[in-house]
Amino acid sequence: MSQKWEGAEHALRLALARRPNLNVDGFLGKRREEEKFWVEHYDFLLSNGYQLRPRYNPEWVPSWIRAAQPTEYLDYEDSIPLLMYTHLNDALHVQDGSKVVFKHVKRLSKETVIVTSLSDIADPRNHCVPVLAVLSLPGATELDPRDALLVMPRLIHFAMLPFCFVGEFAEAMRQFVEGLQFMHECGVAHRDACHFNLMMDGSKVVPNGCHFVRPISPTGIVRDTIEWHTRWSVKPNKYYFIDFDLAASYARGVEIETQVGRIGQDRSVPEFAFPLSPFPYNPFKVDIYQLGNALLTVVERYDGLEPFLALLKPMTSQYPEDRPALSEVLSQLDDFTPEMLECRVKSHSRTSLDETCFELSEHSLIP
Repeated sequence: MSQKWEGAEHALRLALARRPNLNVDGFLGKRREEEKFWVEHYDFLLSNGYQLRPRYNPEWVPSWIRAAQPTEYLDYEDSIPLLMYTHLNDALHVQDGSKVVFKHVKRLSKETVIVTSLSDIADPRNHCVPVLAVLSLPGATELDPRDALLVMPRLIHFAMLPFCFVGEFAEAMRQFVEGLQFMHECGVAHRDACHFNLMMDGSKVVPNGCHFVRPISPTGIVRDTIEWHTRWSVKPNKYYFIDFDLAASYARGVEIETQVGRIGQDRSVPEFAFPLSPFPYNPFKVDIYQLGNALLTVVERYDGLEPFLALLKPMTSQYPEDRPALSEVLSQLDDFTPEMLECRVKSHSRTSLDETCFELSEHSLIP
């Protein structure tokens, strides 16, 4: 029966009567401490043409409290908090309706310098995430080492959607190998060219979009599931590397780094097997291993992608000197015939969509 709510306290009493173990802070719209940064900068971003989700509006009143009748508050998009990666947030570019992501960085940090420099280079092999703008936060100047926001396009994880044809995976692999080759020629080693840093432009495969925090849903509400097209039906698609906070640039001819402990997501890199004291390693060879292993874990989930094993296994050799040059890998990709690319593939047991979204949720601590 419909009932007009008379404020948060009344709404809370009704909700507790239905669910005694209710998260009271969440129901009352108490934001996490880490989210307050975005609330504080909501108006600044809006004045620059970017609108954060309603939850970060300083005048926000939770939708479920304003609703006409008691409902489950988790059914509302504005109940979804940022959790682990609170230095990232998404927004709408008001002028053209495009979706963007902000990353909170230091303006003069190594990461900012590298990613903006790479983004400015016009090269068809450049698959580094584009930097659309760098916003100095209020009080900072152009040469200030203090806080800034990188503005980048909204992307989705490259393996979130199932691969359905050999050619779909070949397209992704080619762009990642090209992108790594481009970076290396620029003297940059990514040093975290791993699974969760490999992305794609999902605007064609998921035309209605997906939620930033819960990518399996277009709205963020768990019961809503995205609708998607096969990559092959909307090709070509674009793939990108993200997250350059571990990247490093090297003078031409310098290929040796000294490292204590492991770096990056991949804990299996052979060079870091004995992280007890500083040791020399080639960061470009580490990149090849990391990318090869990230792609290999996807290939092993499918029937039909076995031809890629001959390319990826050498990339993950235990011995850095045995890992192939990226030009060799690209040459081998050229050997795939149009008939081979048209062959269908099938994921093992669970669908790749379910599997990968579960992994993404685990990685991001999404509830």
